[in-house]
Amino acid sequence: MTPNPSLHRTRYGGLRPPPRSGETLALGPSITLGEMRVAETSYCVYALKDPRSSPAMPFYIGKGTGVRAHDHLVRLDVSRKGDRIREIHAAGHKVLVSTMVDSLREAQAMKLEAELIAAFGTEETGGILTNAVVLTGLGKKSSVC
Repeated sequence: MTPNPSLHRTRYGGLRPPPRSGETLALGPSITLGEMRVAETSYCVYALKDPRSSPAMPFYIGKGTGVRAHDHLVRLDVSRKGDRIREIHAAGHKVLVSTMVDSLREAQAMKLEAELIAAFGTEETGGILTNAVVLTGLGKKSSVC
């Protein structure tokens, strides 16, 4: 089957017709600058889950754009999150990445991320998440000592 050159790939791999004049490809709100419409960046809140338990439990909650959730799996850092990812891979499993909510503005994503981290708790506070920062919702992230 020959692909239709007039169709564009969506961020989830589907196909859609090209945008009409004045339409944007991004999901979510947009702003107008003169005659040009500019899409605001769409954020998502995601969970990294450990497939070794049933049901798979989250061990990290984050927010970002694009492929941010998958960056953690490619660039392993020296942290509890990185250690957990290495443990899962060493056991022959793959980390599950679950997009919990998408098409959010940054402030909405920050608030939801903070609420979910507070609800699940971090390992330092007796919870299950490896997140190493305390989020204050709409404020800045601060490191945990």
